[in-house]
Amino acid sequence: MQNSILTIDSRPWLTDQAINFIEHLCQIKPNLKILEFGSGGSTIWFAQRTNNLVSIEHNPKWYNLVTQVLETLNLNLLVTRKLLNPPAYYQICAEFADNYFDLILIDAIERINCTAQAVRILKPGGVLMLDNCERPQYLPIYEKLANWELIKSTQIITQNNQEITHYTDWWIKPN
Repeated sequence: MQNSILTIDSRPWLTDQAINFIEHLCQIKPNLKILEFGSGGSTIWFAQRTNNLVSIEHNPKWYNLVTQVLETLNLNLLVTRKLLNPPAYYQICAEFADNYFDLILIDAIERINCTAQAVRILKPGGVLMLDNCERPQYLPIYEKLANWELIKSTQIITQNNQEITHYTDWWIKPN
């Protein structure tokens, strides 16, 4: 679906390995509880696979576009959407019980703070996924989660006739 300012795909902007991993999780646990920081193609994709999705966004134009796509596809009632700015953006985690979510995707602003707040509400054995994780400013996340199982994924994509390496890593919370 296209808008004059933004475009949105119906697939997450993650590596194929990450998408396949999440697809498998959704198949073995159809009521997967997911929190995503940063809405987009992943929101539409998740809404087609679970009815337990909370999506947080800070950009009003992007939020409205995702809402429009969800409504067009009759998926809007399956998603709890919130438009928030920092610090409310990551402090939304305070609204959830310990060990509540099975999967938390962080693909937005304030990733370090989102991670720090999200650890408490992720179930043991749950997955914390970080997209565009190669950026040096995210090193504190790797340090914080050093004792968690880490899965790294990369993929070469072609964008505007240029090859770009895309990185999505995820951690499994210890039991």
